[in-house]
Amino acid sequence: MSTRLRGPAATIGTETIAAYEARVVAQASAKGLRITVDVRTLIAYVNGGRWVANCPHCNSGIAVHPDWRYAACLDCLHTYAAITVPGDRVAVEDALAVRPVNNQNCLPTETAAQLHDENTRRGYGIRIAPPPDPEVAP
Repeated sequence: MSTRLRGPAATIGTETIAAYEARVVAQASAKGLRITVDVRTLIAYVNGGRWVANCPHCNSGIAVHPDWRYAACLDCLHTYAAITVPGDRVAVEDALAVRPVNNQNCLPTETAAQLHDENTRRGYGIRIAPPPDPEVAP
């Protein structure tokens, strides 16, 4: 399944899990640090149109792809294989897709229904027809 929002490809330039892993290895080499496999679960959420999670080790932001079972913190080099995404992920993405990117946000506790209600209140996704042209006869 693809995602309508941005993931690691847009955030850190990795199109595949293999490219993501290679980026982590390069980062480890550049920093002189070891990669640590962390068994904790990441909780994915949307911020600014990007799927992200907070690193449980150092609290840095992590780019995640909701279909991948791999993510890594490029600051502390902890890697994760367990990522929880919203059960109504497609509906969440649909609700956010009508918003400007800077307002494409969804906390892990928010539901698609709440996002749709917010869209209605703020007028996102509602198209207002232009007034009829007085020069054109009906």
